[in-house]
Amino acid sequence: MDYKGLKKYFEPKNMIPQIIGAVICAFGIFVAVADFIYFGVPIIIVGVCVILFTRDSRVSDEEVDRTAASKIKDLDGRARADIGVRERDMRGFMPETFSGYEFTDGTAVARGRDRKLRSDRYAAAELVFTQECIHAYVYRFSLTKEEESERRAVIKYCDVGDAAVTERTVSVRVSNVPKGERAEVTVHTLEILDGAGEPIIVIPVGVGADVDRVVKNIKRLAEREREKAKSDT
Repeated sequence: MDYKGLKKYFEPKNMIPQIIGAVICAFGIFVAVADFIYFGVPIIIVGVCVILFTRDSRVSDEEVDRTAASKIKDLDGRARADIGVRERDMRGFMPETFSGYEFTDGTAVARGRDRKLRSDRYAAAELVFTQECIHAYVYRFSLTKEEESERRAVIKYCDVGDAAVTERTVSVRVSNVPKGERAEVTVHTLEILDGAGEPIIVIPVGVGADVDRVVKNIKRLAEREREKAKSDT
């Protein structure tokens, strides 16, 4: 990955060289208009060169999204290989994948030209349903440095007390603007809870994920397992 280019995306633009170039151009135009065209034109050319050569070029919003997507393109196969689950082990449900930018303390946040907020941290998770349990695989990584982490969890249906989608609003500092304006971001997570209501695992959920359907499936499987346990006793 182009860590240097991606890091620049989250930094404020340095407009001073552009302003200096514009001032030089304006001075050149003033000189040219004052009947000193032979002096004014070279000054204008110098100003244009300053603007062009100090232009703050950086990766586009689409490139940032594509880079994040390329890091998780093989998540499905990698997760199943890591978990060791085969097709025949799955319990009639397709694996569920969630992904999105993470907005937590310490993350750099940038507002793109499309007005969307992106952070330098990304997370993806996959849930695989088998006969007796849920296998969870969570992969987190940085877009600006070599840093990544993996977490695995095996959750038995009988240990699941509840599942829910949580929503909270996080105040973040937008780092790619000079004054670092603040913005509010709505963050969604999928929480699988134990019988005491404590989180077994918390999974970040990106925009557009059909997480409500997944929550219903988890609740139904957990309830079915509890009913089965009652009938066996």
